[in-house]
Amino acid sequence: MGSGLVGRAEIALVAIKLLILTTLMIAGAVSLRGAAPMAPLHAGFGGVVAAVGLTFLAYAGYDNTANAASAVANPHKTIALAMFLAIGVVIILYVGLSLVVLASVPAAQLALHSDTAVAEAARPVLGQAGYVIVSIGALLATASAINAWVFNGMNISLSLAKAGQLPRVFTQGVWRKGTRGVLISITGVLLVLNLLDLGALARIASATFLITYLAVHIAHWRLIHETKGNKAIVALGLAAMAAVLACFLWTTAAEQPWTIALILAFIAGSWLIESLLLRKPLPDGAAVPSSRGEG
Repeated sequence: MGSGLVGRAEIALVAIKLLILTTLMIAGAVSLRGAAPMAPLHAGFGGVVAAVGLTFLAYAGYDNTANAASAVANPHKTIALAMFLAIGVVIILYVGLSLVVLASVPAAQLALHSDTAVAEAARPVLGQAGYVIVSIGALLATASAINAWVFNGMNISLSLAKAGQLPRVFTQGVWRKGTRGVLISITGVLLVLNLLDLGALARIASATFLITYLAVHIAHWRLIHETKGNKAIVALGLAAMAAVLACFLWTTAAEQPWTIALILAFIAGSWLIESLLLRKPLPDGAAVPSSRGEG
């Protein structure tokens, strides 16, 4: 429907989510005032670093911001400002909610309800109504993520198809700004979601993101003379990304060794599919559907 409608939908969905989560965070902080301090959780250094691997999945969506650069005005300033503001606000929200959740729900109960931890924390703070409201917020968060992902996926598939890394069918329009590439991608996602365990899928996705961004750091280092980036920052990011990936894979191998096999299978499958689908780039100026729109 175009970037305009995508943007307005995201603003509405995110506003509702922020209202729900901020209310829970404030109510939880008030209800826990004067309570006994929470029991410490000892995960060890390796456990903490491995958790960062999963946490990375929660922050990976910010690449959508960069991929939307072609659809916003003055991207040089707008994209940078959007990233810093969004990440800053979300860090405050994540830390605050984590404290509320850990102080409201015993660790054993959290382990039983890890997929709905925030909703479980809402129950003792806001009652059953709070549980329902936060659950609705989770559904809205899912809708928001899908909305952004479809828009992001359309931009990426168009770029890859034009560069010859995907078949040209990915550039063929279906309806308005939609393409066959989006339909193919969504079909693949639905198959994976229904065939794999959610926990395993989260680890596979985290590993995929970590490997992808490790490659981005390597590419940035190789192109540093063009990007004019700071070598120290790029090198630090590269080293940190490699360390997190190594610890993540190590703990995953210890806890769920079969997930490592799935991760390797996905990487090999991705490489094979890309090799089979590689095509010659479209000539400069070739017409492809635009992600812009007034919808």
